[in-house]
Amino acid sequence: MTVPAGAIVVGVDASTSSETALAWALDEADRVGAPVHVVHVLHDPAYGHVIDTVFRDALVEYAEESLAKADSQRQGRQTPYSAEWVAGSPAEVLVAASEQARMVVVGSRGRGGFAAAVLGSVSHNVIRHARGPVAVVRDLPPTATAVVVGVDPAVPEPALGSAFEAAVARKLPLTVVHAWQFPPIAGPGLGVPIAGVDVDVIESGHHHAITDIVEDWSSKFPDVSVDIRVVRDHPAHALIDASVNSALTVVGSRGHGGFTALLLGSTSAAVAAHAHSPVLVAR
Repeated sequence: MTVPAGAIVVGVDASTSSETALAWALDEADRVGAPVHVVHVLHDPAYGHVIDTVFRDALVEYAEESLAKADSQRQGRQTPYSAEWVAGSPAEVLVAASEQARMVVVGSRGRGGFAAAVLGSVSHNVIRHARGPVAVVRDLPPTATAVVVGVDPAVPEPALGSAFEAAVARKLPLTVVHAWQFPPIAGPGLGVPIAGVDVDVIESGHHHAITDIVEDWSSKFPDVSVDIRVVRDHPAHALIDASVNSALTVVGSRGHGGFTALLLGSTSAAVAAHAHSPVLVAR
């Protein structure tokens, strides 16, 4: 597969989820002036080895129908557009595409056996292993009031820069969320402080650290209004709550402290699976 320079790559099948993902990708392409490249992956391990079988022909027909359906969604748009189907593993193809793509966009669920999953296996594997930004698109919020980003001052991540760019493109304010928790050793239960610990002082320290980071970015994007929220909560819970009516929720691919153990780890994976808005995993 050849990815056009700077293209937003969208994986499609016949699912409603992929239709929503493509609609979001087309809107995003219009906002940032990027081409869209649509790909359907014909998932047939035997493709190329078993020739002229009814099964193979049915897979090809389904691939072509999926691309035709995708093509019908772009009618009336001037967005540069290309499409193809390829044989292989869907996750592996999209991960490989992420090396050249501006962004890879996937739906939250796939077709077939993954209909009941919170996050389909293809989407999960793509956001886990991609080499570039990945957007996971669920239902589009009817009312978008802000872009939301999760920030951890301990780990340099591209999430904040991507969030400012998204806010500019959408002409929306930016909500910066930092969640922190006491470590388990801080008391008899997680989040229960040792006697004498001043929670307000600790929270104020977190707020100052986030403010310093945000001010650096605000100087580059002076037109973006920023609301900083420092909360004592699990990071995933805080971001999922903040994602209600968000146009986009941005997370980094790693975290530390408040956003612990992310090689796409627990927080980013949980937000991608449960957020109320599209989620961008920035790299």
